[in-house]
Amino acid sequence: MAVLSILFFAELIYEQRSLHTPEEALNHGFKAPAGTSVVVSSSLKWTALQPVSFSAGGDWRISRNVILNYGMRCIFNDKWKLDTFIPVASVSCMMR
Repeated sequence: MAVLSILFFAELIYEQRSLHTPEEALNHGFKAPAGTSVVVSSSLKWTALQPVSFSAGGDWRISRNVILNYGMRCIFNDKWKLDTFIPVASVSCMMR
């Protein structure tokens, strides 16, 4: 008996940042007395805004006990240029 089962998903995430500097983010979330806090800007990757992320993938049941999981994630910068591509694949064997 052949089993063919395919599941698929896709998602698109858009991030819109309203705070432009680490100091603005700190002041928005935490009200410290004036002059008592120091933000080390070089320790934050604040300028790397990647507002669009697209992910797609799924599961393919090859047999009753074996499933192939697959997916990809594409991260675009603010000008819709591909910044990062991450492929993912795994095989699962379910013992019964």
